[in-house]
Amino acid sequence: MYHITFERDTPIQLVRIALPAASGLYPETSGSHYRCSVRLLAWNGLNQRPQQTPDDVPFTLTCCT
Repeated sequence: MYHITFERDTPIQLVRIALPAASGLYPETSGSHYRCSVRLLAWNGLNQRPQQTPDDVPFTLTCCT
């Protein structure tokens, strides 16, 4: 899980997350104008819930104002 807090005088309009294609993971994001949380989940098929990965995964987070 990754948390980031944004500066109040520079509101963020868009957050882009790039993961390695071979990771097999997808991001789940939540937040507001001032903070954001990212969880990286593994798809386990239609009959099971996705699981948060326990591994450290390199990713790129781009924030646009």
